[in-house]
Amino acid sequence: MQYTFLSPGSILTAIIEIRKQLAKQKLDRNIFESFYFNKLANKKPEPKNIYKFRRNLKLLQRQGYIKLFNHHNKMEILLAQKGRLEDIKASFNRAPKYNNGRYLVAAFDIPHKDKTVRDQFRQFLKENNFKLLQKSVWIIDRQLYDQLLQFIKEYGIEQWVDLFETDKFKIRSNRA
Repeated sequence: MQYTFLSPGSILTAIIEIRKQLAKQKLDRNIFESFYFNKLANKKPEPKNIYKFRRNLKLLQRQGYIKLFNHHNKMEILLAQKGRLEDIKASFNRAPKYNNGRYLVAAFDIPHKDKTVRDQFRQFLKENNFKLLQKSVWIIDRQLYDQLLQFIKEYGIEQWVDLFETDKFKIRSNRA
């Protein structure tokens, strides 16, 4: 995979990809050193692009996706909560479908005082192709249990959300 390092999106994608590479090597999944970018891209960024690369790293830092540190004269990048959430969201698109008629069901009861959080979670489910069964019950035919559980924990709403996988339930035929 090649990255130009010119856009914040490509840098964030590289960080997420590097995180997976480090996980395979059983290294610290949250720390990234700049030489991994070069290793992943199989080339060193051109001098004219180094400024853009650093500027976009700072932009990702200001937007809350990453945290930058200098440690022993090396730049280290920590994936912040917002970046970890993006990583989890990206994994939703790659999840395989259940092949035996099973569904993942997400049911939630987020209090009215946290209406914004409730609406954001509902929007998240909608954007990730969950189907509305009832106002607070959503289903999907993809194997997303672990990813959704991780997202719920990162988002801090685990006390209000129930998840279960099922293959037996009846949906009314007169639903619009």
